[in-house]
Amino acid sequence: MHRLNHQLLFIPILCSLATLALSAASIYLPSLPSIGLTLGVEKGFVQWTLTTFFVGSFFGSLVLGPLSDRLGRVIVVKLGLLVFIAASYMCAVSQSIFDLEYGRFVQGFAASAGLLASRAIGRDLFEGVNLTRFSALLILVISLSRNLAIPLGGIIDHYFGWRVIFYFLIYIAIAILILVWLWLPETRINTDKAPVPVSFFSHYSVLFKTPYFIMLCCIMGIQLAIFYCYLSLSPFIFITLFEWPTTEYAYLGFVNATGTLLGFFLTQFFANRYSQLNVIFTSCLLYFLISVVYIGTYFYIPFKPYVLILFCTFFFCTSTIIISNAMAASLQIFPHIAGNAAAIMNAVQFSLAILGSGISSYLPNSPLALGTAIGGLSLASLIIAFYVKKHASC
Repeated sequence: MHRLNHQLLFIPILCSLATLALSAASIYLPSLPSIGLTLGVEKGFVQWTLTTFFVGSFFGSLVLGPLSDRLGRVIVVKLGLLVFIAASYMCAVSQSIFDLEYGRFVQGFAASAGLLASRAIGRDLFEGVNLTRFSALLILVISLSRNLAIPLGGIIDHYFGWRVIFYFLIYIAIAILILVWLWLPETRINTDKAPVPVSFFSHYSVLFKTPYFIMLCCIMGIQLAIFYCYLSLSPFIFITLFEWPTTEYAYLGFVNATGTLLGFFLTQFFANRYSQLNVIFTSCLLYFLISVVYIGTYFYIPFKPYVLILFCTFFFCTSTIIISNAMAASLQIFPHIAGNAAAIMNAVQFSLAILGSGISSYLPNSPLALGTAIGGLSLASLIIAFYVKKHASC
C-alpha cells in the first residue's frame, strides 16, 4: 500500500477538503430568514435550498467516487473545487429562489469531491489504530468547522448581507485549491484501467451486498439527518420564536462546538477500553433516552431556550462518538476500493441528510416538533445499532 513521507503535512489539507462540503451546507443557515425576505418566498422554499445541496452531494458522491478509484484522488478534487467556485458565484448573484436552488445543487455536487477524497486518501495512507485516530480527527474538524461556520455566517450576514457568504466560500475554495495543487500528491497508485462502461459502478454491488457496511453508513447518516434537521429549524425557533438577534443565534455554534470537543475526548478515552460496536450502541441508547426526557420536560415544566441548547449539545457529543467509531469500522472493510466505499458512505449520509432537512421544512417552528423529529430519528439509529451489534456477535 502506498505511503507518503511526512504524512502529517497532508492532514490539514485533507481536513480542509472534508470540511468544505458540510461548512458550505451550514454557513448560510443564519441567513435563511433574510434570504426569504430578499427573494420574496416563504420558509419552506428557503429550507429546500439545503435539501437541494444534499441532493447534489448525493449524486456527486456516486459519480465521483468511482472516478477517484479509476483516475486518482487529486484530479477529482481539483475539478470539484473548480466547479464549486463557479457554483458559489451562481448562488451569490442569484435573483430568484430557483436560481439559488440550482446553484446549491451544483455546489453540493462539486463539494462532495472533497469529502469523499479526504476519506479515501486517509484510507490510502492509514490503517488499523492510525486509521481510527485519523477518522476521529477528521470527524472532530468537520464537526467543529460546520458548527463554527454558523456564527461566522451570522456575523457575515449581519454586517455584509447573505450574498457575501457565498463570495467568502469562493475565497476559501480558491485557497484550498492552491494547497491541493502545490502540495497534495496522488495516493491512489493501482488505478483500474478497464473500460468505463464495463466496470465503472461494478464495485457498488459488492458494497451493497455487505449489510454490516451499509448499516454502519446508515447510523452515520442518521446523525447527519438529526444535525441538519436541527440546523434547518433552529434559525426560525431562536430568531423568530424566541426573538433572538442573528448574532446571538450565531454564537450557539460555539456551544455546539463544546459538545463536539467533549465527544472527541470521550472517543479517545473509549478507544482502548471498549469495542466500537458497544460504544456506538450505548451512545445511541443514551441519546434516545435523553430525547424522551426532553419531550417530557416540554410538557411538565416552563420551557426555556437553554433546555433546547443542552439537549442539542448532548447530541453533538454523542454524535461525534458514534460517527467516529462507525466511520473507522466501515473504512477498514474495503481498503482496495476506498473511493467507492467513501462514495457509498457519503451517498447514504447525504440521502439521510436530505430526509432530515426535508422533514424540517414541513414541521412547525416549535421546540416540541424538533425534539419529536430528533427523538424518532434517534430511535431509528438505536434499532440499527442493535441489529449491527447482534449480527456481529453471531
